[in-house]
Amino acid sequence: MPPLPTSADLINALATNAQMKVTHPALRDYLAGVLGADGTIPTALATLGALGGQYLLRTTAYAVTGADRGRVIDTTGTWTLTLLAAASAGAGFSFVLRNLGAGTITIDPNGSETVDAATTLAVGPGASGLVICTGTAWLTLALPGSIMGAARGGNGSAAAPAWSFTSDPDTGMFSVGANILGFTTAGTEQARFTTTGMQVTGLLTGTAVTQSAIDTTANRLMKVGDFGPGGAATDYSGDIDDSALATGFYFALAGSTGVKPGAFTTGFLTITRRGLRVMQVWTTDTGREFRRFFFSTV
Repeated sequence: MPPLPTSADLINALATNAQMKVTHPALRDYLAGVLGADGTIPTALATLGALGGQYLLRTTAYAVTGADRGRVIDTTGTWTLTLLAAASAGAGFSFVLRNLGAGTITIDPNGSETVDAATTLAVGPGASGLVICTGTAWLTLALPGSIMGAARGGNGSAAAPAWSFTSDPDTGMFSVGANILGFTTAGTEQARFTTTGMQVTGLLTGTAVTQSAIDTTANRLMKVGDFGPGGAATDYSGDIDDSALATGFYFALAGSTGVKPGAFTTGFLTITRRGLRVMQVWTTDTGREFRRFFFSTV
């Protein structure tokens, strides 16, 4: 680009006709270098490198050049977009990248330079955003999370889920395989959804499970040992005649109330309910067994 004529060249009252014939074309050539030669707005925007001032569609591997400043680059297919050296691009050099296809566009900086602190960056289907040069490296705005139609990302893994968080990158979601969605925390898979339902790797806690050994809340999962199954019989110090006492295996403590055969105060109590029909089996500490059947009012 020719240099801009000085102010003195333009306002010198003593300038000769020959000198002005040199100065004015130089000014025109300078303006053409900045704004383009035809004087139209599209050409001026393109020449200035205005963001969105140019458009390019690429379907095969491409190397970004200085002429791509501000350009919108649409892509399809699976290939690599090579960036020019950051020092050559200069701080503030930027362009818009969109992945319109179903493949993956890999952004590859020059040499050992980085993009978003990584050696390469995969741009998945539907992603778009701004690619910016800092003068020594590259960064992006919105590419990983942009949405054009359906949002898509890489498969990821339990250790590095595809959908995670800036402050917690090993917690999130990933694709275990076809039609299998995995959930991971601290890099370890905890649960997955498949076409047949949900599978849990870790332990269930919270209000989804029973809250005590005799919790009868509907739709809660029963923990091992509750009501006796899978563990020691549940200690019970209430009224063994309670008609609402749920089916289960209990060890009636000495402090429990209700009708007990003879003078026995402790023993094992098994309750089986079917509607209002209730059967109780009382086995004493000495091995004697008693049974009774009655209709509950609850």
